[in-house]
Amino acid sequence: SLSFGSTRPEAFVKIGSVHEQKGNAALAEKAYELALERQQDNPAVCERLGLLYLQSGRDSEAPPLFERAIAVDPKRWRSYNGLGILADRRGDFTAAIGYYDQALAIDPAAATVMNNRGYSRYLAGDLPGAEADLKTAIRLGAKGSVWTNLGKVQAMQGRYAEGLESLLQDKDVARAYNLLGEAAMER
Repeated sequence: SLSFGSTRPEAFVKIGSVHEQKGNAALAEKAYELALERQQDNPAVCERLGLLYLQSGRDSEAPPLFERAIAVDPKRWRSYNGLGILADRRGDFTAAIGYYDQALAIDPAAATVMNNRGYSRYLAGDLPGAEADLKTAIRLGAKGSVWTNLGKVQAMQGRYAEGLESLLQDKDVARAYNLLGEAAMER
């Protein structure tokens, strides 16, 4: 494929996608970088590369890619989500929630974004808002740490029995009680 059109980005996009699916993040990044050298304003490639940079902790390199993706295609909800995660990492929860709101305006059923916004609200101290978002994320089928996040929120509200029940959806008994204890001490 490369020998037939090494100046065209499509082959590099395919290579990047294959490596990304196989878990070869470094090779996927390189392939997407080569694709962007050939077509700088491909919103899907900007977004994919930005997400890979986000996963590998290259936080300063991801925002321009997300912003470029949004500039070309304003409906890139994953780019808004990525910008929200970066804002959370900086401790700017207001900006993070704003990015998550933009992502949810594009795709209201994005369970991952709802979970992220709920966690951001938790970090910002909005426990009722966090709980509402996390319960919605669960209804939408969110995967990962959503039950743990909900358990922490419930525990921070002093609702330890509910918090433990939620934590046990994700964690073993020892880890669930440990997280519950941490929340009680923080509270």
